[in-house]
Amino acid sequence: MLNRVLRCQDQTDLKKYWFNYFELICSALNKLPSVKGHVFQGITSKIKDKYPKKKIITWWGITSCTQTPDDIVSSLLGEKSTLLNIKILNGKDISAYSCNSNETEIVLLPGTRLRVNDVSYNNNFNIDEIDLEEINDEILRSDILRLETKQHFTKDESF
Repeated sequence: MLNRVLRCQDQTDLKKYWFNYFELICSALNKLPSVKGHVFQGITSKIKDKYPKKKIITWWGITSCTQTPDDIVSSLLGEKSTLLNIKILNGKDISAYSCNSNETEIVLLPGTRLRVNDVSYNNNFNIDEIDLEEINDEILRSDILRLETKQHFTKDESF
């Protein structure tokens, strides 16, 4: 329910009913050390058309992921599904507080920005796969600078 409010463009309900709870959750999660590496999330629909390569997206919900794709893939087989392979910088390991003790559960906080690096079909699992990479301001600035430099050289070469 909180995620639905976080993803809604009208933030009235968040401010009115959820803000104190949301602030408490974020405060607790921010006290946990950040985790870098790869995590996975399964989506039970085909979403690859919404995620073209190099698109930058912002996730406004609290997103639960796992470090092992095996559990996700087995639940997605036979479905029109998508496996998200996410390279993270600031994940929060909540395994010690999770109901599922058999799984390493990593949470991505609201406002996490991701870049789509690749969209493909995974023949081994027979599902779509989207490779995402968490980006921060430094990475975003670097990408913009590289793009500006590339455009500058392209213009010069055309004369």
